[in-house]
Amino acid sequence: MMMLDAKHGTANAIFFLNSNAMEYTLTPDPLLSYKTSGGILDFFIFIGKNPEDVVQQYLSLIGLPMMPPFWGLGFQLSRYGYRDTAQVKRVIDRNLRAKIPVDVHYVDIDYMNVFEDFTYDHKNFSQLPALIKQTRKDMDLKWVFIVDVAIQANNKSYQTFTEGYKDDLYVVWDKSIPSASRGNPTDAPNDKDVFYGRVWPRGPSSFPDFFKNGTIAWWEKHLREFHNELDYDGIWIDMNEVTFLTCL
Repeated sequence: MMMLDAKHGTANAIFFLNSNAMEYTLTPDPLLSYKTSGGILDFFIFIGKNPEDVVQQYLSLIGLPMMPPFWGLGFQLSRYGYRDTAQVKRVIDRNLRAKIPVDVHYVDIDYMNVFEDFTYDHKNFSQLPALIKQTRKDMDLKWVFIVDVAIQANNKSYQTFTEGYKDDLYVVWDKSIPSASRGNPTDAPNDKDVFYGRVWPRGPSSFPDFFKNGTIAWWEKHLREFHNELDYDGIWIDMNEVTFLTCL
């Protein structure tokens, strides 16, 4: 919250950093009522010569925002439920015939092979690489593919999971939780305390622990390899909120 001294032009601000639920209420007084349900209460006070100075101090604490690509500000088209590449092309063509501009096209989980990250269905979406190449050449269309932070764990031939499991890259159970209370699946490895849940994959899912440097390197490796198959411009990270990590 920033306050401006209208007489002198100086400014100051208070930044309240807290991860618990918060509630803001504006009253006619005028008054701002600010409530939180608990947590660690971190307050930061910025005193500046003007509003710009205060904003610079604030950004020096939290970091600068990412500069989006120019095409990310354009017209973007996204939907769920594609059956094959032909349907993706029909949707693009229909928008163009209606003179609706399209700068970026998103593809949801339909393109994946049984909803496994870093794969695509080589039967129904075999022509996807060609469509990407054609539309990029003809209309400079950008492509974004969804990737879920849920790695199928019961497919022994799924290299993405097996590599991560071998290198201990997944979220694990707290040692205080007894094995009998974990509800671990019987069709996934259970010798490393990995936490399993259910998301889109057809079997139990494991979740990458991005607090580990090895996980970041593993994730980047698979993104690069996936880019060699589908020449994407961006990745849509989905289902990475804690509330979705549903225990079996």
